[in-house]
Amino acid sequence: MSNTPSMYSCVMPSKDIAGIDFFLSNLLSTMAEFMKSDEQNENYERFIAPTAANVVFAKSLNRSVTESMSNHVHGSKLYLSDGLYSHEIGLQLNNTRLPALTDSQGHHYAKPREVFTRLARTLQS
Repeated sequence: MSNTPSMYSCVMPSKDIAGIDFFLSNLLSTMAEFMKSDEQNENYERFIAPTAANVVFAKSLNRSVTESMSNHVHGSKLYLSDGLYSHEIGLQLNNTRLPALTDSQGHHYAKPREVFTRLARTLQS
């Protein structure tokens, strides 16, 4: 799962997921656990938990989003082959620079975690 503006992502196993309700339940619990372990619990409680009933599946916005998602998929496969678990993979992905993201100084190749944190601070203001 990825936040499109920041590409901040959370990875969960998909084995044994049967049906949309089960998927959404696992999605939200995985996000809560992951974001807590990544010191993003406040952002989860403030921005995600209150809107959990409004999950929407959408197509990607543009090619840069598709490219970033492809980078995440390839990275996830490599990290998985190295023996990392879902949470560890998410932490690695969120600390990997992506060309589609811009840091606070306007430079490309920012890290998803930094962009997500900056966006959350902006929304809290």
